[in-house]
This record gives sequence, C-alpha cells and structure tokens, in this order.
Amino acid sequence: METLDKETLDKLDQEIDSLRIHFEQYFMGSRKRMPEQDRTTLQFKLRRMANLQSANFALKYQFQQLVAKFNSYNQYWNRIIQKIETGQMSRERLKSVLASGPTDGKEGDKKKEEKKEPAPPAVKEDLSSDKLNQVYQQLAESKKQANQQMTLSRDKLEQTLKKQIDQIKEKYKGKNLEFDVVVESGQAKLRAKAKK
Repeated sequence: METLDKETLDKLDQEIDSLRIHFEQYFMGSRKRMPEQDRTTLQFKLRRMANLQSANFALKYQFQQLVAKFNSYNQYWNRIIQKIETGQMSRERLKSVLASGPTDGKEGDKKKEEKKEPAPPAVKEDLSSDKLNQVYQQLAESKKQANQQMTLSRDKLEQTLKKQIDQIKEKYKGKNLEFDVVVESGQAKLRAKAKK
C-alpha cells in the first residue's frame, strides 16, 4: 500500500512533469494521440492518495501543492483543447507560441501578444496562479474544519476575484492587495487587505 512519504511525492512530481511534456508534445504535433489515459490514471492516483494518512504536515502540504500544480495544468490543457476544437486557435499558431518560449520583455509587442493567448489567465498582479492555489487550498481546508461544504471551484473563485479586485483596489487607493482566509462566527471567509 502506498504511503505519503518524500519518495512517493517526488515520484508523483515527476509523473506530473512527464504528463505536462506529453501534452506539450501532443499540442506540437509530435504525438498523435492526446495522453488522456495517462491524465485519467494520474487523477485517480491523486484521489486515492488524498485519503492516505500522514502525521507529517510538511508532506501533507507538499502533496496539496502537487494537487494544485496538477489542477492548474489540467485547466490549462482543457482551455487549449477547447480553443483548438472551437477553432479559436489553429495548431500552427499554437506551435509557434509554444516554440517561442518565454520572452525576456525586450521583444516587440507582436511577440508579447502571441505569448499572451495560450498562457493561463492571471487574476491580477496581486493574485498569481500560485497564490490563488494557496488561497483556494486554505479556504477549502478552513471550510472542512468548520464542517462547511466547499461549493466553490477554483475557476469560480478566480472569476469572482477578477470581478471584485478592481472594486477592492479602489477602496484601498491602488495599494497592492493580500488575500487570506478567516473564520468568523464559524464561517470560513475570504478577506482582502492592503499590503503594508
């Protein structure tokens, strides 16, 4: 039986990275079939491992980070697949964007526009993808401890914050924001505050 230990988590991290490479190969056209079976297998493995008990909080945290990493990639892949299927992006355009790699900011505006399309949308500079994953995990954990059901998906949280962040920034007069989870009257809530 699997246990939640450092070696297992390192192997899991390698499997997620390997799946990411397989999807990139599929999007570039060097792989004929989408690695859907590998993705499904990894999803089941993550669900199974979520039930494993461990007294080591560092390992639990590392596992949650890996789940967040996988979920982030998964949503990104789904968006690209949807864009290809609906004709919003051609494979040739996707190949050129994936092949161009990260820009260093010194290239022309056209390159920057091309790079923007396939990347997962950032909420704002105040809430990076990693921070959003962290806030979502904290909210889910707090709701679980408060015996509340987590009805909000990560995507829905991202959409909600994107809509509200400009209004919140107006209140704090352009200061950078920080988000954290608080429990008030037995209810887990998300709160925004200005960074000092």
